[in-house]
Amino acid sequence: MKAILSIKSLLSILAIAVLLHGISLSWAQEAPSADDPEEVIRNLQSTLLQSMREGEELGFQGRYYLLAPVSKQSHYFEFIIRTILGTHWIELNPDQKKEITDIFSQLSIATYASQFKAYNGEQFEILENRPFPQNHIEVRTHLVKADKSTIDLRYLMRQEDTGWRIVNIVAKGVSELAIKRTEYRSIIERDGYPALIAMLKEKIVEAEQI
Repeated sequence: MKAILSIKSLLSILAIAVLLHGISLSWAQEAPSADDPEEVIRNLQSTLLQSMREGEELGFQGRYYLLAPVSKQSHYFEFIIRTILGTHWIELNPDQKKEITDIFSQLSIATYASQFKAYNGEQFEILENRPFPQNHIEVRTHLVKADKSTIDLRYLMRQEDTGWRIVNIVAKGVSELAIKRTEYRSIIERDGYPALIAMLKEKIVEAEQI
């Protein structure tokens, strides 16, 4: 697969990367405790609501800036991409592992910024958490829409030295990890690592344009 990025697209990616780096310098001192899995989810969802309420005023870059710190604190991006790639992860050198982890995290945050941009009275509701094997917990929540209909959101969380962090999200019964595993492995097996990186970068640009 050949992917040609425009100069504008490259500048957009660079701007996000620089922004993410700047955020990480200050976030280390501001991050809330991650000892309580429900609190991690509550903090993420509260920020998503803020992004929706202030979406038009903030614009894409502002929403990205708002969501980057809490996303990096609540998600275990390296574990997620490592799980998605499976044995292909072992084939990557250290620089490639860092590169794809960084780009994958940027895409994840950009996706949040593109999806949570308008508020119509929605609210999040945490329902319960339950233990899963291998030191995991599932936190079950609802996104309650203005018409009182609900969207089921389940967060699979893993406990690390830094606390509880998200390693998969199941929305309306569909696992994000499973979808990405099929898509990403297919690309890397068919077209190689550079093609996968190009696809992820294109998706970042597409998220900004939605």
